[in-house]
Amino acid sequence: MKLNFENKTLTVGINENAPYTFLRVDDEFEKWFTVGGSETRLLETLSLYFNFTYKLVNCHRNWGHKNENGTWNGLIGLLFGQNADFGIGGVSINHERNEAVLFLYPHQMDQVTFTTPAASINDYYRHFLIEPFETSVWHSFILCISICIILDRIIKKYDQKSDLFWASLVLLFRQPRNIRTNLSSQPFLSWIICWNIGMFIFSTAYAGQFYSLITVPEIPDEIDSVLQLYHEVQSDEMFVVTVANSLYTSIVKNFPLDIGKNSQVVGDAKEGFKLVRNNSEQLPRVAFIAERKKLLYHRIMSGEKFFHIPPENFDSSLFIDILSIPMRQNFPYVKEFDTTIQHLTSIGFFDYWHEREYQILTRVRERIIGDSFNRQTIAFELVHLKSLFVIFIIGLLAAAIAFMIEIIWKMIYIFLGYSKE
Repeated sequence: MKLNFENKTLTVGINENAPYTFLRVDDEFEKWFTVGGSETRLLETLSLYFNFTYKLVNCHRNWGHKNENGTWNGLIGLLFGQNADFGIGGVSINHERNEAVLFLYPHQMDQVTFTTPAASINDYYRHFLIEPFETSVWHSFILCISICIILDRIIKKYDQKSDLFWASLVLLFRQPRNIRTNLSSQPFLSWIICWNIGMFIFSTAYAGQFYSLITVPEIPDEIDSVLQLYHEVQSDEMFVVTVANSLYTSIVKNFPLDIGKNSQVVGDAKEGFKLVRNNSEQLPRVAFIAERKKLLYHRIMSGEKFFHIPPENFDSSLFIDILSIPMRQNFPYVKEFDTTIQHLTSIGFFDYWHEREYQILTRVRERIIGDSFNRQTIAFELVHLKSLFVIFIIGLLAAAIAFMIEIIWKMIYIFLGYSKE
């Protein structure tokens, strides 16, 4: 027989913690109310299924810490003191909390990772034309050009018709032009032969590497593992932040790798993302630590192109966080609630609710802001070579103007020549 509360009112503690719970504050009426989230959907489902109403108590993002006298504060304290029946808001399970309250069937296992400032794509493409070769190759090329200029000056003393520098430039850009020279000039011919072979290899290698970078551009300086994060923290290039009153603050400080050096806390994930973005162009930079689903949600909300979240793998995971619904110790219907949540989780309702929240937010953001950026599918566009095309167009215009001046000059010369006759 299905449990029926006959419209009885239960007290539910809640913390705002996207994407699990969303709260909105109405300043005009000084009220707050829920507007979404996967655990909010769960609460509504349980309410309809068991026929109860509920009264929400806002714990103001305080999940609960154990006091020295053995009592608790925050959401866990509300349940520990029998002042609420159960709670929602992405509550993590640990040993101390499990001794203070009951936890239902875990509905979420999530990787705890981090987000850092995204590498500047504009800075990357600003140096795009020199990326195919290392600095040593460009230094060698400049040295060859310098030697060419010196040899050109020397050869011109013996052969005024020779133009070594211009001939080398023509071969470098593979332009069809007759090279006027004295064939008896052995230094000239030796240089041209070696230069032609070298520049063919140089330009071919450059073009191949350049086209590869266009096809699959690499975004440098992104941290993709906990070990990389550790090295950045130890070199004082970065420090980590966590949400205050969360489970992660104490874990980060006691982590085997000392990533908690100079760590800070913030009020919520919005503040964490704001701090990451504000410190993106100065040292030390900021890494914000939280569960992956929360980071993905807030990255969409804050602008995907500004934040980097490492790929989901073992190297990028600090630990696995297990989320569950906490209940007061003497709640009489724990078994019925536990069975129902287990069933909803096993058939994929939580995954569906999470995905729905992401889809809704993405559509709203694209409609209002027009931000449909996706760092995983970066496409190379001609705008990235804007400077090159500006130079190209200026060169064509200059050549066309010179060509027209030459034609006009010849026409005037011919006209004046006929006039003299």
